[in-house]
This record gives sequence, structure tokens and C-alpha cells, in this order.
Amino acid sequence: MADKRSATVLAPGVTLIKGIDFECCIWLVEGSESALLIDTGLGTGDLRGEVEALTKLPYRVVNTHGHGDHSGGNYQFDKVFMHREALPCAEIAIEMTGMFASPDELDAIRRRMAERPTEVEFISEGYVFDLGGRRLEVFETPGHTPGDIALFDRGNGLLFSGDCMLKAMDVLLVVPQTVSVACYAESMHKLTALEGVRGFCSGHDRCVMPRSFLQDCADCADEILAGTADCREVESGLPDGEKYCMRAVHGDAAILYRSYKIR
Repeated sequence: MADKRSATVLAPGVTLIKGIDFECCIWLVEGSESALLIDTGLGTGDLRGEVEALTKLPYRVVNTHGHGDHSGGNYQFDKVFMHREALPCAEIAIEMTGMFASPDELDAIRRRMAERPTEVEFISEGYVFDLGGRRLEVFETPGHTPGDIALFDRGNGLLFSGDCMLKAMDVLLVVPQTVSVACYAESMHKLTALEGVRGFCSGHDRCVMPRSFLQDCADCADEILAGTADCREVESGLPDGEKYCMRAVHGDAAILYRSYKIR
């Protein structure tokens, strides 16, 4: 996996580390004194070595949520920050890692996890990662999962949003951990109300996305709640759970949701 990842500087002090399509976008954000690694991917390969080749700054690690394509590499680091509600998914991240790792690699991962458990520190709304000349503020954004967070680099107008806003794939409000569309809409309104957002870095889009897409996500959720959404029944495409769900579209945004989990 390590030889398949690429590192691309997308903005000053912001590097995208990306592997196979299914793995999340891993963001390395650097200030003048330290750095922050946002999400850890599937857990295959030597992500820690890749990060330490990219920056000589001391760094911390945070998960935007606990799904295995975002937290599978946590075991490679001594300490990881996450929302308390993200922990249940992060604790079973290895189940997803096992879909992509060889049997020998998976055994090595299990041994590392047993020998050196990763310390977890819980964070909540208002927590700030001060990197020196760059501050990333935590906002709770439940929807895709109860433990979703976004991190706002206010000084540079960049929002790191995990999977709450995606164009590379539909916003998934159909996974087992998903909360209601109404809760998701509240999260989106919180983000659209932020002043100074220039663009955002999502969990799967390989570029800085425009602020207008954020508004499209919020408007799409509002239309689902109002019963006016441009929607139809589709196959969810998920390996577990119910086969069919609803798909609503507004502008460039699309949301998959359950008709019985709107409020």
C-alpha cells in the first residue's frame, strides 16, 4: 500500500496523502511549530513513515470519525484524538483493514495493536489544535456518524470535513451508525454559518472543494425535510444493511438516506 500512496501539496502547508480510491483522503496540515495529521486511512503500509518523511515537525493525529477507512491506521501512532462517539467504529476498524491487507500484514497489525495500544484522547466542540500561526477549531457535525467532526482553519479559510460533505461519492446517511437527516441538516447549517470559509477538504475528494458545495449539501438536506427533494429510490451499494434507499439531489450534492430516518 505504501508504494501506491501519493503526496500532493494542495495549499500552503496542506498536503494530501492518498492511496487507493476506497481509502480516505489523509490530510497533513503544517503550522510553524507543529503539524496535524487528519485521518489515518485503512491501516495498510507505513503511513507513519510516510508522514515523517514529509514533515520534520512534531505532529498530532486526529480522526474526523471512526470508520475503518479513516481510522484503520491509528495503531501506527502513539496517540490519536477523536470524538467520544467515534470510538465504537474505530475499535473495529481492523475489520475493514482486513479487506485490503494480506494475511501476514493483518497478523502483524494485530500484534502491534496488542503490544503497543494507541492512546485515545477525546475532543469535543471548541477544542483547538494550535500548530503555531495556524489554529484548527473542532466542530461537532453528527450525521454520517454520531462522532463526526470538522476542523476549521479559520486563518486560511479551509474546512476539513471528513465524510459529511462529498462529491467523489454521495453523502452516506445510510450506514448503520447514521443519525437522522434532521440532525445532519443541523450540522450543515452550523458549517454554512461559519464566516470566512474559502473551501473545504473532504474525506474523499482529491482537491479543495468550493464553499458553494457546502451550501448544496445543506439545501439538499432541507429539501428532504420539507418533502420537496428531487429524489428517487436506488440501490444503496453497501455490502451490509438494506439494499434500497432514497437518493436526493440538489445542485452538485447528492444524499443517500432512509425514508424512515428523516427526523
